[in-house]
Amino acid sequence: MWPVLIPATLATFHYLGFVHSSLDWVEINKIIPPVFQVIGGILILYSIDSNLGIAKNTSLYLVFTNYMRSFPLIKRHHTLEVDSTMHIFAGFSPKVRISGSTNTLEQKVAYIQKQIDWLKEDLEDELKVINTKMAKSEDKTDGAINEIKMQLGSVENKVTDLSIGGLKTQIFGVLLMIHGAAVSYYA
Repeated sequence: MWPVLIPATLATFHYLGFVHSSLDWVEINKIIPPVFQVIGGILILYSIDSNLGIAKNTSLYLVFTNYMRSFPLIKRHHTLEVDSTMHIFAGFSPKVRISGSTNTLEQKVAYIQKQIDWLKEDLEDELKVINTKMAKSEDKTDGAINEIKMQLGSVENKVTDLSIGGLKTQIFGVLLMIHGAAVSYYA
């Protein structure tokens, strides 16, 4: 319905400008077309600006200022930022256990049994540490997966907004420019 209403509205504004003005038809046709063309161009630029905001979180103003800053004849100052980070890797902590002297066969067997028991304790402790790390890693992975799903939904919404969002504004701007060009051609 709006493709029919827009040209009718433009023609109505054009006619009202003629009826309520003391200017004749030729002068009105010299004034209104450039106004419609400028308004149409502004609407198209506005739509492009909103699409840039959706796609890249920027605006035409920022694009223009960055372009002007990159102009080769403009003197620029360069700043180098250095990020120093330390990475600490934690490994297994050593354990020291002291046993008495072993002279007899029973003492040697008891000593070996103690070492086996200590080894079992160490393995259980390390398994607890590994299981804790795995649980934390699983939590981080689940969180990352949920975050990626949210980002995908956001990207899908942005693509929809980019492809459909500014279409009516752009078409209205183009129709304003066409109306202005047609009227100025016949004027």
